[in-house]
Amino acid sequence: MINTKCVDPEVDYRDPVSVLADLAAQLVSQAGGPEEGEESLTDADIREFEEFVMNLGWRALCKSAGVAETVSARVAWRLHCLGVLGSATNWHYIEGFLAPFAWPEEKIALMLSTPLSKFGEMSAEDVADQSYLVDARDAMFQQNGWLVLRVDPGCSTLDTQLGRVAAIVLAAKSDTEAAS
Repeated sequence: MINTKCVDPEVDYRDPVSVLADLAAQLVSQAGGPEEGEESLTDADIREFEEFVMNLGWRALCKSAGVAETVSARVAWRLHCLGVLGSATNWHYIEGFLAPFAWPEEKIALMLSTPLSKFGEMSAEDVADQSYLVDARDAMFQQNGWLVLRVDPGCSTLDTQLGRVAAIVLAAKSDTEAAS
């Protein structure tokens, strides 16, 4: 198991580089292999560590940008790596509905899907209500002239989906700049 306690989450990191540097130092210190009696890292341990790195990196980015930390760290981190997070707003509000990520100048909203299997013990009626709200939210954005894109953060093709989102955002930015 990786010791995630070596990085203090209360420290006000100025940028993601300092967070990643601390985590890299920890990883290097463990790279010599497990000590006698310890097990080597499993795939689950590695995924847990990656998620931890992304969450801390996202926290640092949020603090630096002055935005909320409540959105999907995995999606935000990938959007940052694709070069489009910096121009996005976080939790954009239109007539009572929120988009987790939005590019207001281009009128593009990115929504995060939640498969029905992730609703757990919700009743069918509650799931139907949730689906209705999602449809109403998307319709409200579309009625206001927004392009609504949807990705599933739990899907194995998330990187591909976000790559297409980034391409659309960058193309729209290019069109906006050309029109000015």
